[in-house]
Amino acid sequence: MRRVRGRGWRYALALLLCSSAQAAEPYLDRSLESEGLSLRVRIEPEPTEGSPTGAGPRRGIAAAAAPKAGDTVRLSIDIERLADGEALSNLGIGAWLDRETSVMSGAVPACGQRVSAILGGGLMQRPLVDLTGYYVLTLDAEGSVSALDPAVQFAGRTSLYAAVQLGGVPFDWVKSGDDRWLFVALPERRQVAVVDLQTFKIRQRIDLPGKPTRLALQPDGQVLWVAQRGEAGGEGERIDLIAVGDGRRVGGMALAPGHHEIAFSDEGRYGYVSSRDTGTVSVIDNASGQRLREVELGGQLLSLAYLPGQSSLWAIDGERGVVHRLNAQGAQIDRIALEPGLGPARATPDGRYVLIVNPSQHRLHVLDAADGAVLHSPTISGRPYDLFFSRNYVYVRSLDIEQLAMIGLSTLGDAPVLQYIPVGAKGIGATPALPVASSMSENMEGAGAFIAAPGERTVYHYMEGMNAPDSGIRTYGHTPLAVAISRRGLRETGRGRYTTSFKVPSQGRMVLALATESPRVRECLAWTVAAGAPAKEAAWSLQWLEQPAGGVRRGQAVEFLVRLSAARGAQVPDPARFSAWVVSGGGGIAQQWPLLPTARAGEYRISGRVDAPGGYYVHVRDAAGSATRLSALPASLIVE
Repeated sequence: MRRVRGRGWRYALALLLCSSAQAAEPYLDRSLESEGLSLRVRIEPEPTEGSPTGAGPRRGIAAAAAPKAGDTVRLSIDIERLADGEALSNLGIGAWLDRETSVMSGAVPACGQRVSAILGGGLMQRPLVDLTGYYVLTLDAEGSVSALDPAVQFAGRTSLYAAVQLGGVPFDWVKSGDDRWLFVALPERRQVAVVDLQTFKIRQRIDLPGKPTRLALQPDGQVLWVAQRGEAGGEGERIDLIAVGDGRRVGGMALAPGHHEIAFSDEGRYGYVSSRDTGTVSVIDNASGQRLREVELGGQLLSLAYLPGQSSLWAIDGERGVVHRLNAQGAQIDRIALEPGLGPARATPDGRYVLIVNPSQHRLHVLDAADGAVLHSPTISGRPYDLFFSRNYVYVRSLDIEQLAMIGLSTLGDAPVLQYIPVGAKGIGATPALPVASSMSENMEGAGAFIAAPGERTVYHYMEGMNAPDSGIRTYGHTPLAVAISRRGLRETGRGRYTTSFKVPSQGRMVLALATESPRVRECLAWTVAAGAPAKEAAWSLQWLEQPAGGVRRGQAVEFLVRLSAARGAQVPDPARFSAWVVSGGGGIAQQWPLLPTARAGEYRISGRVDAPGGYYVHVRDAAGSATRLSALPASLIVE
């Protein structure tokens, strides 16, 4: 062992003590052997930003500390084959957290019985936390993100697991690769909301100089690119680069006017940002954050698509119907003339073809990625505008009809075979203010799709091979405009290592149940959860003083009087923080009316007009979009 001389030993000792203090004890640490497998199961505090994550806790059984109800914890499972010590990849693991004692029998079930009851799917056998499934996320017209549980679909119970109020109408979203964070663009608020997909709460709001439109994550997942629109004079037209870890701005620059699309080279060295109105593409070096060049192409650039296999960027000029092919550095390779009216373009997952929709001509162009040759241009009815890929099909959605076109990827090189399936009762183009985010998403198996139908307030599920969707999930008061899935199960984060994070829902004795089918493993581990901190009492409350007693006519001025009361000497909040949300009972986009102070301290008047007949609910919400703590039910309004 090398001797540390002079003052160096004090520094080494300080480092050792510091690292020992930072290393969190695990809540649970068990090593198991079952069916020829070695499993090491750990439940630890969720690492915070800057905390050590590389070194695991020491082997042994359990730890002195216990998590509290409401804490977020990290579960990790390392699996090896006993025969040769080889780590096992791609192993399907079921994991569930539930109370140790059965609520049905009052007894502690055997592990096999517990897992069988959960897998049986009985309504009374659902565990507290299911770490094997997923949520269907919807981006809603009402200014919210809804999380729907597709496993809960029976009479009298809603599939709505959680709804995150954004405080503004969303336009685009992007999810981190580990399904931990969801970033949502709110143009009118000039913000990006960061939603924690473990707790379904807003972690952070990132203020921006412009109105965010298109969002994209760098290939390494560490930096969020936020394209923004400015005012009429061009002020605020820019791209900002935001660190995913803490929301800091780490780069950015002004852009030419117009809606901006974003693409990245396959190795992540370059980023590309288009400007629609000026027909330019900015080529940005990701390492330095500097713009290397601005390529002037002209026309209106509606879409960008980077093809890794060809190391080429395709820029689509919708106005003139031209496809510009550029190399990775932005130098032009060639131009492909099609027809005016081109829309979004996407490369197939294998990179062999590029598909471009043309809404005005009701066509889908299929091009060879290698040389740009046009292979086919089948007709797609109803103004096709959006593309989505599963493993075996491309889905093409149109604005004007309720039918969705599907084409087998294996037929693109020869003669594309079209199939139409009905989705809802009317075309999605009947819905106003559609976002740029897609209304289609893959299912968990990659052999089907979830499709948002705003007109029916439903998300349909389609399984490939069928003639129509096999099921639908009602969104209960929300109007879904875009859809995605969020996995809540274990993910393989390293060879043979499976991890996930979850929020501990309750206190008391808990059991973590684990199951695999091949080989067949059933293991249940008991651990204790301490009581959480008591909820903090709200510092203020709201009371309705006056509201319309009967119905009002369309367009007639409506007034409400409310009082904001401070609790325990707290200061009455600034009314500018709040607004009244007027929401139709039939759905749609909410109106927002300000709170206006009256002559009496703490009393505020709310006034506005509603032009459409029907029943309405009036809520008061704060700047973060969350509901106030009311001393009465939300006000109601009938418009005749």
